[in-house]
Amino acid sequence: MNITVIGGGNIGTVLLGELSTDTQNRVSLLTSKPEAWHRKIEVLYSETGETLYGELAEIMNDAAVTAKANLVFIAVPSNALPATVQRILPYVQAARSYAFCPAAAGRNLFAAR
Repeated sequence: MNITVIGGGNIGTVLLGELSTDTQNRVSLLTSKPEAWHRKIEVLYSETGETLYGELAEIMNDAAVTAKANLVFIAVPSNALPATVQRILPYVQAARSYAFCPAAAGRNLFAAR
């Protein structure tokens, strides 16, 4: 499956690690800082000591990377969602699945108090 993860924060990193360990997945990252990433990725489970290894297909700052995906995970802070959606809108297709995993959403709940 072709998968794109948008956002390289905590949630995006975990998604990238988990999804890229399955060699049947082609996992790409859309990030504002592609130079900070490496194609090889590892996930260390501190509870078990197990380490999983994967490889990213592409690391880009170009929203066109989403056009190749069957599944797109959007894992950006809540305040970045509107701009992110506008950025990928030219590549949105009905046949593609989108999963919203807003990072820092809990911060909004605490800020309201």
